Parts: sequence; C-alpha cells; structure tokens
Amino acid sequence: MRWPNEPVQNVRPSRFMPPFCPWPKCRAHRSPGQGFYRNGSYRTKCSPKRIPRYLCLDCKRTCSRQTFSTTYYLKRPALQIPIASGLTACSCHRQLARSLHCAKTSVNRQAERLGRHAILFHARCCAHLPALAEPVVHDHFETFIGRRPDRKPESGTTVRVERSYAKSITRSIQGLIPKLSESDRLVPRTDGRTDYRAALHDDTIGVRVDLQAFPNPVRGPKGTPRSPEVVARDFAMFPIDQLHQLLRHTCSNHKREAIAFGRRLGLTEERWRFDRILARRLFVKREPVPESALRVYQKLWTRGLPRLALRHAG
Repeated sequence: MRWPNEPVQNVRPSRFMPPFCPWPKCRAHRSPGQGFYRNGSYRTKCSPKRIPRYLCLDCKRTCSRQTFSTTYYLKRPALQIPIASGLTACSCHRQLARSLHCAKTSVNRQAERLGRHAILFHARCCAHLPALAEPVVHDHFETFIGRRPDRKPESGTTVRVERSYAKSITRSIQGLIPKLSESDRLVPRTDGRTDYRAALHDDTIGVRVDLQAFPNPVRGPKGTPRSPEVVARDFAMFPIDQLHQLLRHTCSNHKREAIAFGRRLGLTEERWRFDRILARRLFVKREPVPESALRVYQKLWTRGLPRLALRHAG
C-alpha cells in the first residue's frame, strides 16, 4: 500500500495540490474532476505559516491544505501524537490530561478521532491484501468475565447456540468471502464451538465454506508430553493464539499480567511511527469500510450514544 512518509501539513504550498474534492456530494470526491485553482491563504493561531486555499472547479467550494490533515479543526494539534502514544501505552484519559496540561474532554475527543482514523486506515490496508489462498484461523477473543467457550455443559444439558455469536461469525465470514477468487473456497479453522456450524446454515455463505474444527482437547499436568490431538490443535490454531497473547499483553482491559510491551509481527518492513500513520486524513466515503465497522464509526453500534457530528468528523 502506498502511503506518504511526511504529514500533509509539512508539504510546501508549491508542491501541494488537492488530490480530490473533500465535499462528499461533489462528483470530484470519488472520480477525477476538473481540478482546482489557488484561492488565497490564511493563518491560524497555532501555526505561523500560511495555509493555502483552493477552489474546486466542479462544486465551486473551497478547501485548504489543512482539510486533508488529521489535525483539521484542532486548536492544539501538537497533542495528537502524544495522545496516540499514551493510549497505546495503556495510559488513561485523566493521566494524559494531567501530563499534557489539557482538559480530559480534549483527550476524549482526540481518542474518538484517532479511533475513526484507525477504522478507515484498517479498511484501506485490508483493501490492498491479496486474494485468500490459504486457510483462515478464526476464533473469538473473550475475557473471563462470562462463561468460557471451552467449558463443558453440565450433565443432562445440551450446548445452546448463542445467537449473538452466530451473527458475529456470519458477519466475519461474509467479510472474508469477497477476498476469495471465484473458484476458491473459504477454509476457516476454528475450535469446537457449535456457533460456527450454526452460522454456516446461512445459505449465502454455507456453499463457499469448508469448516475445519479443532476442539480443545483435555491436557495433562504442566510439563507432560502433548497428545497427538493437542499437537494438531496447537499447530492449527497457532496464529490466533499468538494474536490473543499480543492483545492480552498490550491492552489494559485484557491484560492478565503486568507485561505491557509489543511484539513484532513482521507485517511491515520497518516500524511505522504515528506521524506517518497520521500523515493524511481519510474520508469515509472513499474507503471500503465494512458495514459493521461503519456502524462503529458512526456510533450506531451501542445504543444510547450521541450521534456523530458529520460536519467535523473525519
């Protein structure tokens, strides 16, 4: 995926030209338009440099270089990267507010903005992935607040299919099927949970999926040799087990121990800094965001939350 190394606010005005119209209803927002004219400049209190403005020749609306920056409409743009670093280091909002000498609500709004950018950035990265040509290890990440998925039912009872899990699995598989070529089939490797088989009863996905289930076998005391069933299960579910360890060791709400440092996954050739990840603003109308992620982006997943203000939302 091609992504700039330098933040857009550091690009010289002579070298910058809007790549598209930021107005969602303009036809030049998603397709090539007639271009832009330079339309003056302005200054802000937080930056002494002049920010160029441009006129869209299609909708006759104006925009600026700052429109394409993740720091648009921010009175203190220098807080964005420290807040992003602090959140990944498991700092709470009040701690960040005290350390950065700002209000807690400022950290809250910045965290929401960073989360929306992460959703769009993740969608763009997934759009550049090649077609699936290998099995996919699928497992739900759970905490230990509720019942464990591998807990055996009591005697005289049957395992019930949880509707919420089945719907979640259906959404996940529906998002993976478009990544297949027309002749391939999706091969998910899962544990022995019955919700996976219940999700495959959906006619839209069942014909394209070959399920491989690896139930969690009974393990002996620590240090005893692993049985063939345990070896097969660990080999098949190794990627998802590593991901769960990464999440539990780096996210405060999932930690089991006080180990808070990241592991290298080898997804990129070099480490990406936050100034590169936040180099460009992403627009929701231009990114292939899945329906479930779009509901999170628009604050529609949890009932009772205030609606997202689309005027200044990135």
